[in-house]
Amino acid sequence: MKKNFIAGMLFLLVSNVSGQSIFSETYYSTINSGFILENTQAIAKIDLNSFISTINTKLPQKIRDKIVGTINFQILVDGSGKSCLLSVDNKTNTTSRMMNIKQIIDGNVIWQNTKETVSTFVSLIFNKGKVVAKRMGIGANSDLHELNE
Repeated sequence: MKKNFIAGMLFLLVSNVSGQSIFSETYYSTINSGFILENTQAIAKIDLNSFISTINTKLPQKIRDKIVGTINFQILVDGSGKSCLLSVDNKTNTTSRMMNIKQIIDGNVIWQNTKETVSTFVSLIFNKGKVVAKRMGIGANSDLHELNE
């Protein structure tokens, strides 16, 4: 009986953690509280040019020169503005691991303070040395759509 209870609790814990991630490439969360999803408006605030600059200056030069494609980030932002990359949908020509993207975002991207923990979504589009960032929201059917800030 005790073994079944422990197994059941572990199952619930694992399914809860994976249920928080929107994209298939997932990372360990350092933020252990519940969160709200951005849907129709951006709750956590960040200057997108600053976001792009942070990513660009921290990416290795050889990757920055050749990267093409789109990468979507699900980032948890706590009340102090700290980032925690939770999941990624990477459709670029390089791996997230080679980009060192978890360490870049967690260690360098700071948002304006929020009252509660928020799950934010940012899409970066890389094309011939140029980068465009878009804030995204997620609808009831898990569809991403661009937010107007």
